Amino acid sequence: MSRSANGPGSANTNSQAVNTERIIIGNSTKGHALMINAQVGEGLANTISRREIRNNVAEDKSTMVNDAISLDALKLLVDR
Repeated sequence: MSRSANGPGSANTNSQAVNTERIIIGNSTKGHALMINAQVGEGLANTISRREIRNNVAEDKSTMVNDAISLDALKLLVDR
């Protein structure tokens, strides 16, 4: 599960900072799966004020990404 209080495209018209949370709990992958529970690329990850990442499991030869990853790093994961 991933939740964002102020997602992409949201308008913030006042001058106050918006607190953004990313909560990633209870995900699992098996086999040769690749699960990405975060932003790919640059930018948004730096605006997240609170992260909660727990109880996630990657089994067998699967891979799970629970925090921001660059496009270059993603390419390396996919090409392996």
